This record gives sequence, C-alpha cells and structure tokens, in this order.
Amino acid sequence: MDQETVRAFATRVNRGELGSDVQVRYYVSGGMPSQRLECEVSIDSVNGAQVSRYDARQSDEVARAQIPPEEIDVPGLLQAVSRGLYSLTPVSERVTHLPDSLVGRLTIRVDGQEEAFHFVPEKEQRGDDDRVAPSMDAALQRLGELAQRTRGSGGAQHG
Repeated sequence: MDQETVRAFATRVNRGELGSDVQVRYYVSGGMPSQRLECEVSIDSVNGAQVSRYDARQSDEVARAQIPPEEIDVPGLLQAVSRGLYSLTPVSERVTHLPDSLVGRLTIRVDGQEEAFHFVPEKEQRGDDDRVAPSMDAALQRLGELAQRTRGSGGAQHG
C-alpha cells in the first residue's frame, strides 16, 4: 500500500482542501451472467457524483446519472472514507472470491496519485477477514445508495 497517497488524501480531507483532484471511485461488479451487476460512482467536491449502473435483471443498457455536489455531503463522505481506509485490504494484497460473487474496489485519488482497496459490498456476506470500520461501512452504504440513483439510459433520479 502506498502510505504516502493515503496520508496525502487524509491530510487534504481533514483540512477541507477538497477539489476535483481529491476523488473517490466506488466500483462493484459480479453476479451470474443473467444477473450481472456493474456499478460505478466517481465523486469529488467540484463535480459531485458521476454514476453508471448496469443490472442485467433490469435492462441491457447502462444507466447513468450526474448528481450535483450540493445534493451530496461530499466532505462528510470523504471524511468517512478517510477514517475507515485502514480497515480495507489494499489491492496489492491478493484476495479470493467465490465465482459470481459481488466484489468491490474503492479507489482514492489525490494530486494525481491513487491507491485502491478491495471490499465485500454485501454487508451480510462479509466474513471476519472482510469486516470494515463503522465509518467505512457508512461510506460504502452511502456510495451504494448513490449507485442506485439512475433511471433509464441517461436520466437521473433525484430524491
């Protein structure tokens, strides 16, 4: 794990020095082919959240949405991520998953540097080795909720 990137992210978030160069990317994928799910949320304090979601059970198209930053507590979300990063497994460490299971990757980006971490998206599927800090659990839940805020192939659902 690149401790320098994690430290720089935490420092910028804690100081409130946010901008388009302090980002979090949430990506979840998995499922059997007929139930395939892929969703991505990229968030920063300037652009808000860019969301894309593909759910084979609902459509054969990717749904997208842009959620403005004023509709999201970006500083609070980034704080929760920063406080809980220690509880995630860096992608540099090998992890195994059952076939067709949902898997997640959380990437932080600051000043052009990034670091990525594995997580198990479904709380009830997390084993002892997959448990996350309460602040990270709250952040993952909020990011998962944002990933649901799409409708059709381009319309945003706000609410």
